[in-house]
Amino acid sequence: MSVPLQTTCPLVRGDESLTPGVMTTTASSSGLLVWRDFNVELWAFNVALFWAFNVELFWAFNVELWAFNVALFWAFNVELFWAFNVELWAFNVALFWAFNVELFWAFNVELWAFNVALFWAFNVELWAFNVQLFWAFNVALFWAFKASPPGGAGGSGLRVHAVRFGPGQELKSGLLAFVEERGLRAPFILTCVGSVIHLKERYEIVSLVGTLNHTGHLHICLADSAGRTVGGHVMGDLEVFTTAEVVVGDATDLRFAREMDPATGFPELVVRPASPPTPSEG
Repeated sequence: MSVPLQTTCPLVRGDESLTPGVMTTTASSSGLLVWRDFNVELWAFNVALFWAFNVELFWAFNVELWAFNVALFWAFNVELFWAFNVELWAFNVALFWAFNVELFWAFNVELWAFNVALFWAFNVELWAFNVQLFWAFNVALFWAFKASPPGGAGGSGLRVHAVRFGPGQELKSGLLAFVEERGLRAPFILTCVGSVIHLKERYEIVSLVGTLNHTGHLHICLADSAGRTVGGHVMGDLEVFTTAEVVVGDATDLRFAREMDPATGFPELVVRPASPPTPSEG
């Protein structure tokens, strides 16, 4: 049986006293226990419900969110990857072709310019060289045949003579005497071998060349015992040491003469025919 109870008591929460109040209840001590147990059970149920709901909600939401993020990540990144790489490929292709086309044209234009410059430089130099060679050859040919009148320096027969000079004989005077003795009109040296004494030195004759008309025009090259050579115009005073073996040629259809050349100031060779041309040849 419940008994109405009116009391004044402090309400306590923890160690902290609250302001006293008046409380009226119709519960017994067992009722208070039931009320407390019910609220404890309710609180436990609410806590369990809260945690179960929130944990399930948390995992469901986060799993869905993770799945959504993964799908979004892969979709975005795959699309971004392909879009970026396609754009990059297109850019690289365009850049490659633009660079290589520009490089190709620039290189080929430079190469063409270089080849044109080289071609013209080489050909101009070659042309200049050929012109110089042409003029040098023709001038030399002109002066070589300048002294020969038309028809007077043509081909000729050849007669060969040989002579040996012994020790003590003078070489040039001996040759001129030989020409005079044989009546040679277009004589010249074909070859010579031997040895001479000049200025008390002994020399081997390495070479002897020239023509023998009148005073003659001879050049000689001599070698001493050490192989040193000396050469120049034969003026005389070349005494044969052991031997001088000379082969002399005579152009039988020509006649050599010497006349003063105003261009050089020396008497130079003039080649004429051995006999005047006949009227039929003229």
